[in-house]
Amino acid sequence: AEAVRQQLEGQVAELEDLRRRGIFTVEEIRQIVRKRKAFEYALRRRQPQKSDFLKYIEYDLNVELMRKRRKKERGLRLLNTPSEFAIVRRIHFTFQRALQKFKGDTKLWLQYFDFCIKTDSRKILARSFASAIQYHPRNADFWIRAAKWEFEGCSNIGAARTLLQRALRVNPTEKSLWLEYFRLELMYLEKMQKRRKILGLSETTAPPAKPKPAAAEASDSESDGDDFYEIPDAPAPAEVQVPALAEEAAAPATAVNDAFLRGDIPKAVFRAAHASFPKDVDFLLSFVPVYRLFENTQAGIDLVFDSLPYCEKALAARARKALEEAKDITLADRAELVDAADQEFEAAESSIPTVDMWQAHIDFLSSELAGTIASTGRAAKLRDRLIAVCKAAHAQKLASVASYTTWINAAASVSITAAAEAAALATSTFKTDGDLWLRRVRLAIAAHAPWDDVVELVQDAVTQLASKVSLDELYLAVVQYAFVLGQDAATVEDIFQAALSHSAQSEALAVIYLDWSLLTGGITRARAAWHRVLAGARVPAAGFFRHAVDMELGQATPDAQALRLLLERAVAAHGAEDDGLWLLFCSAEAQLSGPHRVSTVYFRAIKALESPESFIRQHALQTCGLPAVD
Repeated sequence: AEAVRQQLEGQVAELEDLRRRGIFTVEEIRQIVRKRKAFEYALRRRQPQKSDFLKYIEYDLNVELMRKRRKKERGLRLLNTPSEFAIVRRIHFTFQRALQKFKGDTKLWLQYFDFCIKTDSRKILARSFASAIQYHPRNADFWIRAAKWEFEGCSNIGAARTLLQRALRVNPTEKSLWLEYFRLELMYLEKMQKRRKILGLSETTAPPAKPKPAAAEASDSESDGDDFYEIPDAPAPAEVQVPALAEEAAAPATAVNDAFLRGDIPKAVFRAAHASFPKDVDFLLSFVPVYRLFENTQAGIDLVFDSLPYCEKALAARARKALEEAKDITLADRAELVDAADQEFEAAESSIPTVDMWQAHIDFLSSELAGTIASTGRAAKLRDRLIAVCKAAHAQKLASVASYTTWINAAASVSITAAAEAAALATSTFKTDGDLWLRRVRLAIAAHAPWDDVVELVQDAVTQLASKVSLDELYLAVVQYAFVLGQDAATVEDIFQAALSHSAQSEALAVIYLDWSLLTGGITRARAAWHRVLAGARVPAAGFFRHAVDMELGQATPDAQALRLLLERAVAAHGAEDDGLWLLFCSAEAQLSGPHRVSTVYFRAIKALESPESFIRQHALQTCGLPAVD
């Protein structure tokens, strides 16, 4: 209580000034005091919550917003009065108390950074960045955000460099830090080039500079605000060489400027990153899009590609390089570049004959085909070339599942027969891949193959896939084909029996079986059908039980024994998590017997459900005849 009283007493001058200037009335000030008193007591509980601090901050933000609006409406001038900055200081203080309590909450740190930037609290923001980095030295986002603010908000390249270099010493394997350091140097280079262009200075030379003492040179590389970032440097690992300008301190000023304007510093950053990750092709290639955001960086892009290791990804990237760099070209020129890349891929396949190399070639042609208008001759040429490459990969026994899938899709646009042939080759190579077998069966159905051939194909698939993957979709396709051909009931029943013995009894397949049985043999056959499903080794889905219960309830005289059997099996299988089945059980008992049995089911549901709150609410609505809500 004493601490709360001291906090409120410290606000007297501020509140009196707000009353005297007519911004808030006496009653509004009393309300503000009551709210702040309640917040202060909440913050001094034994276990304050983060939400308590955030609510306090939100309230003060709203008060500050109202103060500014009323000040503007009354035409009051900006004066150095006690109330002018008091609320902002209090919000800072509340944030700092929250962060002292919840140091590990990165989201709260980010909210504080945003507030400091919005209120232009530069010194406080710098200290906050330093504190956040001390508590979270492995959080790359904090380092990057601090460096970004120093460069973009304070135009302080020295402090930004220092931050990212220290970040890399602490986190030498954090790839995002390498990319942001690289981007920073490119942004600074572009900024200096534009400045020189405006001043009419030479692009390659600089006026001679007066020599500086060593102390002055050191001070140039460090910012005035660096004192805020008193973060101990971790020793850099031997394999990580963070580039610095100090190495060139002994060089003449003109030579240093020429090297800087040529983009040597970003290149040095890339070389250091390459030394840390020499075989990570994806990471090294991620420098290329950053280079392409800036002008006159072709030499740097060439350096990246020349530094790539000799592997499939590197060769594929080199093959696509000319095409990705081309801008505003005609369709004919693009076709030439695609053909040239195709030839490079072919040469790469000869030097590195691997599945990944062939797959990269196929992916390239597939993406080009997807971006070409299907009705043009160019699309036909690309499709033929894609199919030819897929066939060559199959002949070399270097085709992947993805390669066969692409082949099947491309061949299907030519003819179903060609696609079926590709699918047959695919299943002969990958005999246990369920997706390839499903495609083959569907292609046979699309080609209107004889029923016996489709059944034989399904039997082959089941032999290869049994107990390895789910066969639900395979049997669904066959059942639907049987309906299309108008097969007799005995044949369809055999297909369903085979499905129930081999598949995972998907909800869709079981529901179709019930509907077909009801349609062809009435409720007697339908009951026999769901008895067979329940007798299987696997537990049916909850949707199957709902469908079977709805079917029974839809009869003129529902079979109470059959209904209770279904519902008991349903809640035994899914009653711990599915409150809808219990609601259906209560509804059925209300229709079959009366409230006594309903209350029994109700209390069983409360005991069985892990979270019965939703069931209790829905049951109350159901009892009152109101629709259920989610």
